[in-house]
Amino acid sequence: MTIADTFRQLGLASPDPRSDGELLSLFVARREEAAFAELLRRHGPAVYGVCRRVLANAPDADDAFQAVFLVLARRANTVRPPGMIGNWLYGVAVRTANKARVMNAKKVNRRCEPPGGLDQHPAVHTAGSPDRDTLAVIDAELMALPDVYRAAFVTCELNGRSRSEAACDLGWPEGTVAARLAKARELLAAKLTKRGITLGVGLFATVTVPTVAATETMTAVRELLAVGTASAVTPAAQSLSDEVTKTVTTMHTKWLLLGGLVLALAGGGAVLLAASGDKPPVREQIKAPVPKPAEAEWKESDPITFKDGGRVTSIAFAPSGKTFAVARAGGQLDFFDPATRKHQQSMNFLGDPKANPKREGGTSPAIAFRPRPHAKLGEVFAITHKNGVNFGTTNIGLLVDEPQAVDDIPANWVAKGFDPHQMAWLGDRSLVATNGAKIVWRFRMTGENDKLDFNWDLPGGSSGRPTALAAIARTQTFVTNENSLTETHDVSVDDGVPSTATLKLAGHKARPVAAVVGADGKRIVSADEKGTLIVWEGEKLEFKEKRRIELGEGVVQLALAPDGKMVAVVRAFIDTTLLGTSGRTLFNLELFTFDLTDPPAKPKPLWKVRKMLSDAKTFTGPASLAFSPDGKTLLAAFADPYYADKDAKSLGVKVWELVPKK
Repeated sequence: MTIADTFRQLGLASPDPRSDGELLSLFVARREEAAFAELLRRHGPAVYGVCRRVLANAPDADDAFQAVFLVLARRANTVRPPGMIGNWLYGVAVRTANKARVMNAKKVNRRCEPPGGLDQHPAVHTAGSPDRDTLAVIDAELMALPDVYRAAFVTCELNGRSRSEAACDLGWPEGTVAARLAKARELLAAKLTKRGITLGVGLFATVTVPTVAATETMTAVRELLAVGTASAVTPAAQSLSDEVTKTVTTMHTKWLLLGGLVLALAGGGAVLLAASGDKPPVREQIKAPVPKPAEAEWKESDPITFKDGGRVTSIAFAPSGKTFAVARAGGQLDFFDPATRKHQQSMNFLGDPKANPKREGGTSPAIAFRPRPHAKLGEVFAITHKNGVNFGTTNIGLLVDEPQAVDDIPANWVAKGFDPHQMAWLGDRSLVATNGAKIVWRFRMTGENDKLDFNWDLPGGSSGRPTALAAIARTQTFVTNENSLTETHDVSVDDGVPSTATLKLAGHKARPVAAVVGADGKRIVSADEKGTLIVWEGEKLEFKEKRRIELGEGVVQLALAPDGKMVAVVRAFIDTTLLGTSGRTLFNLELFTFDLTDPPAKPKPLWKVRKMLSDAKTFTGPASLAFSPDGKTLLAAFADPYYADKDAKSLGVKVWELVPKK
């Protein structure tokens, strides 16, 4: 079965006539799956060919192949120009395959050291069948060609594109493609002749991408775009992708290709230069350059404000990154384009009182997007009000208060007087909501199971306490419980009875008020009333405390970037010097962001505002934080405190962008 057959079975589009550049630009702008699938269809065989030439067995090649396309999904916006995607993928493939080769060699060496040095065991060359070191040299010399010649060779020889197709992809005249392809062949043949290697027919023969490898790759990319993880592929493929992604930045492509060349030549610190006949290989010591990660900093952008000054109570990014939503206390729900910040559409989740009489304005409405969008109806979201939870999609709007009428979209909840202020999805079929005193968990929100609820009364909980429902990660939910976090893990429903396994994370000396879980479920960050942050690491029922950060009293909300490294924290505390002026309270607000892998000893606020006048005597919240799926945009909103005079204005939505440090 060919890769084209695989994608037909997956129900994806037939071959797309658009150029590589158009497809890549479409994927970068809209995260369109069909565009990515077409790029995989076109370039998958060449990438897999590199992986099979470099790696000794098919499973390792499958891992490297999948890692390459996960890198593309993460770093598609670094390909310059977009039409050079084939050239870019070739470089990443060589880099990834050789990274896998070195990692595998280290594992073997750790298990069993060879009885003698490498010089005592020269590589064997079989006539008519180049060994892997010879093939590695061929790829290395191809990588060393000037950019334009390599691009012509990769596009035509490796990807099998005609000259007219290559001209369209690369943006060159067809005559230029022909001339540069001929020059590339000449240069490559000359370089290989010096190594005693003949550039023969069949060295870059097209290979068939295994069905399973292609299918798992697309599944992993879907998951990566939706929830930030890629568990559909093996841990080895995930690890390779993570390592290579770190080095693929917006630097010029030539740096990437140079790095790929060095890695193509490097093998556990030694270089095997292939030769013809029975000559032993020559070994040279070459050290790969270690790139310094580009430093970045948060820069504040223009805020999103509303003319009516309505209090913003909740913000959320859609997992696809195509929109983000802003909910306000008066029932307004607005959607914005993350790239341009332009307004997309508005809804009123309180609706028509005649058509939807069960909806009333809640204390602090909250919005949450389902991890995966609906195939036809767009992003699925849930929005709270005083008497329950309503559902809708970006394409059809909010559902009316009646039994479910839309396929795969939950029917609206009704819970008189529940007034939830926080909620989160567990996969596509379950939702948890809380009002601070009680948690309602609704399982499998389709068909007859739609009404199946599981209720908890929170120990010491009271309506309005901030963040009683602390964090969600797939099938895990953490709730505050006295001086610890309690997790219900892998909840299932058997004959209508929920079952749980419980984990307690005890270590706080005060009541936890906020917590977040990383997208992969392996890192938890919690904060208590005294301002102590604890970072926990592990998985399932095994977590250990890794570090503590002291921020001081008043922590009310946390958010974790998709990669699990960057945390955002909001503090809201009373300015005691002017407490009680005019019967009101003065609050101070602070926003922190820092890297959890190397947190500062004394974190400094990214943003702060002093003496915010409020009618409230204590901070009732909520503060809402949201990282974009790529982790490069941070939104923050503060429903309370707010200016409490006749010209009352909310702070709207504050916006920060992660930009290169000057």
